[in-house]
Amino acid sequence: MTHWIWYVIAPLVIIGCALFYLRRYQRNKASATAYATERGWTYTEHDQDLLDRCHGAPFDGRGRRRRAWHAVRGQHGPFEALSFEYSEVRGRNNRNNQYARREFRQLTSLQLPFPAHEIYASPRGRIGRFANQAGLTGSGTGNPDIDREWSTHGLISPPVQEWLANHRRPFRVSAGRLETWHSGRFDPTRIDPALADLEDLAARLAR
Repeated sequence: MTHWIWYVIAPLVIIGCALFYLRRYQRNKASATAYATERGWTYTEHDQDLLDRCHGAPFDGRGRRRRAWHAVRGQHGPFEALSFEYSEVRGRNNRNNQYARREFRQLTSLQLPFPAHEIYASPRGRIGRFANQAGLTGSGTGNPDIDREWSTHGLISPPVQEWLANHRRPFRVSAGRLETWHSGRFDPTRIDPALADLEDLAARLAR
């Protein structure tokens, strides 16, 4: 007899969730626009062309319905800087209680004004650390302290290893861009610290 209550509550919950996500999106858009305006940079709400850069590690190609939103770009000293929000849907709704969900990542990068080999470093997960301890991951950098915590590809020089130990950020050089990333929604407060760390890394790569 009380089933009619659900016909009232369910629409209210749906509307409430929709308003919550809409307001959060509007806040993200406003903060990204303000960040770009203060620096004389440009802001693009949707930039699907950026998806062409989202391949190779750390992207595994298993995501669906990929999006690139909230792109801010401009000149940062001698570098062209870019930061944007990448997202994709992972998992599927099925009988095994696996649910599809959209995962977000913020990428911040500098266009390098000099040639650089493609390299990559990302923190090892629990399984990766165990495999390294078991001698199953190869030599990596040859530095046990770095190889214990970081999965790397390419030549990671001692100055770059020192940067990794100090800043503890994932990074890659791909197609002439030096890039780092965070999990989660776009947040303009992450950009300046990331650019400062990338500038330091770029100086080490230029040696």
